[in-house]
Amino acid sequence: MSYGSRKLLVCGSHSIQKPQWVKDQIEAYWYFNLAGYEGLTMIEGAAKGIDTIAKEYAQENDWKIEEYPVDWSIDKQASYIHNEIMVKAADEVLILWDGNNQGTRHMIELCEKENKPYKVLIYNDKVKETYAEKYLKEVK
Repeated sequence: MSYGSRKLLVCGSHSIQKPQWVKDQIEAYWYFNLAGYEGLTMIEGAAKGIDTIAKEYAQENDWKIEEYPVDWSIDKQASYIHNEIMVKAADEVLILWDGNNQGTRHMIELCEKENKPYKVLIYNDKVKETYAEKYLKEVK
């Protein structure tokens, strides 16, 4: 059975510099939550790090891409306004967090405020089983 389209916002902490880990988390999220949808769109903020990796994943998997670069001409709050626009545009949000970044924490708060479905995955080298590892065990 297939469904219509979905827009997934992938965002997270700039300190996470593990492209394969990020792609594995997106792949696992797709498998568990979006596999039945025909038209998938990746929403990303056009920043270095997770946004760039999410865009690469979307390109590699033939997803549509919606980029939302920050408009720094607005004011000092531009990144917070930017986050709000992206959360409102998404159907679901995958948040990859280092547990410290305030901008990423703001995304979680926005998802709560907007009643937006979201999943937070905390990157930590000491975590024994990630969401992606659970997925990989299930499909093997």
